[in-house]
Amino acid sequence: MTLEKQNETSAGQGVNVTESILDQPLWETIAQKLKQANLTNNKGSSFSNPYFAGMGIGIALFLAFFLVGRGFGDSGAMTRIFAYLMSKFTPEHTDTLYYFKRYLSTSGHPLYHWVVFVLIGSAIGGLVSGLKGKRMKMEFIRGPNVSRKRRIITSLIGGILVAFGARMAGGCVTGLAITSGSLLSVAGWLFFFVVISAGMLTAYIIKKEWL
Repeated sequence: MTLEKQNETSAGQGVNVTESILDQPLWETIAQKLKQANLTNNKGSSFSNPYFAGMGIGIALFLAFFLVGRGFGDSGAMTRIFAYLMSKFTPEHTDTLYYFKRYLSTSGHPLYHWVVFVLIGSAIGGLVSGLKGKRMKMEFIRGPNVSRKRRIITSLIGGILVAFGARMAGGCVTGLAITSGSLLSVAGWLFFFVVISAGMLTAYIIKKEWL
């Protein structure tokens, strides 16, 4: 019996709607609620609905822990690859830097570490999503009050600050906020709230540049 029919029956026979819902299989109740909330449909946009995409990330994270015993992480892969390149061009100097040296595996090749494959998979997934949503095109996204040169410079500076902050915190949004947060890590949740708060503050400060 559907939820709508149960509501009609309850009006005429005095049936408790809550009890009727609880009598249904859990998956059927969830499916009905999702349909009513229209979470799986994002008309007018080439992007997936954020609620539906968020549930997909949660399921993927669960499968990652269940199948391989690891979570997500991207910034660690970039650091490992950069350490490998440094060891090839300046091996003597890299040997004196404990921070970069510890990211190299026994063989000294970054592809021997799982986090690099997570990064590769993220890139492939983003490519597939872009192709499916027909978003694969060359474009320069900037606000009406921002010049092309300024956009490039601020993007470069912002990227450096984000990368530096991620390594200082010991992880990025995927590794520290999502993965550690799902494990109820205090550091993960603290990082998550600080990132959200700082993002909202930054958006408020620079909103005139994009409006």
